[in-house]
Amino acid sequence: HKIDPRCNWSPDTSRSYARQTLALRGIDHSEWVCLEKLWTRESNWRHTAQNKTSTAFGIAQFLDATWKGVGIEKSRNPYVQIQAGLIYIEKRYKTPCQALAHSDRVGWY
Repeated sequence: HKIDPRCNWSPDTSRSYARQTLALRGIDHSEWVCLEKLWTRESNWRHTAQNKTSTAFGIAQFLDATWKGVGIEKSRNPYVQIQAGLIYIEKRYKTPCQALAHSDRVGWY
């Protein structure tokens, strides 16, 4: 998907896209609940969110090194951020609920 930068992309648009993406992948609704909590905590679903004390950026609050680890170039495009975030979660934690559990324990994922 291409994002028109003139568009007013909202956190609710990102939530809707992520929810649809999980559903299309056949992932259980309970995993959506976990992903929603996790990324609300990380960025409040803002694709322009920037951590002032690190390189963490975007919806999933990826560090620059995390982008490299999923093989996707750092992007302001919310579609790309969501896809990269889901790849990262799948590779590292298997599921959004396991990523959330890790974040609950140690404060990051």
